[in-house]
Amino acid sequence: MELIFHGVGFYRNDGPLIGPARWEWPDVIVAWQGALSFQSGAETFRLEQGDALLIPPGNPFEGRPLTPEAAIWVFHFAGYAAAVARSPFARARTPHRFPGACRDRGSRALLEEFTTRWRRSPAPERERALRLLGELILLRIEENPPREPARFQSAVEAALGAAPRGRVAAMARRAGASASAFREAFRKHYGLSPRAYLRRACMEEAQRLLRESDRPIKEISRELGYRDVVAFHRAFARETGMTPGACRRQGGKVV
Repeated sequence: MELIFHGVGFYRNDGPLIGPARWEWPDVIVAWQGALSFQSGAETFRLEQGDALLIPPGNPFEGRPLTPEAAIWVFHFAGYAAAVARSPFARARTPHRFPGACRDRGSRALLEEFTTRWRRSPAPERERALRLLGELILLRIEENPPREPARFQSAVEAALGAAPRGRVAAMARRAGASASAFREAFRKHYGLSPRAYLRRACMEEAQRLLRESDRPIKEISRELGYRDVVAFHRAFARETGMTPGACRRQGGKVV
């Protein structure tokens, strides 16, 4: 992992704002002292002491203290190898708040020592300590992935039961948006089009059903919205590189 920038910032509520800024790297901000508010686009995030805010690359933001004095720890990085398959570092496209990421006693002690001593520490020691502290915080964020916005969750659930051709329209209706506006917001959050995301989610569910049940393939295809089992076979093979029967055999089931 490469440390692009790190440091501590002290702010007063009658002083200048934090930012505005837009970084080309992932950015983690931890509220070390006091409380702060950060604005990114139409969303506002309140950080209490020990909360962390992940800002993916390219998202503009600015912040301000909500208490007379506040301090933040800032960490820009590149090349972080996520340990968790569904890591927010791979999936998040917009900022997410992680409450309590650095609120435990050990994290508070580390942050306090770093905050009070980092300016006086020799550079090599400071870099080693920062790398360890940064990786600890990133791992904790991985272990508590952001919840999907409710409008996306609801839309995805509604669309998974619809016929493939009507799924994107069903998602947009459930989210209360036009199809074009929903596609744009969905792609910004997931990094995929709604159709591509649903196709992947549908085939992941198909693989689970094939491996964990003895239900006929035709029945599974109907449950996933396919009226034509041949179309299901084609879609499954295109997405996974194998036939539904081969997937079932890999799971120890007999076709």
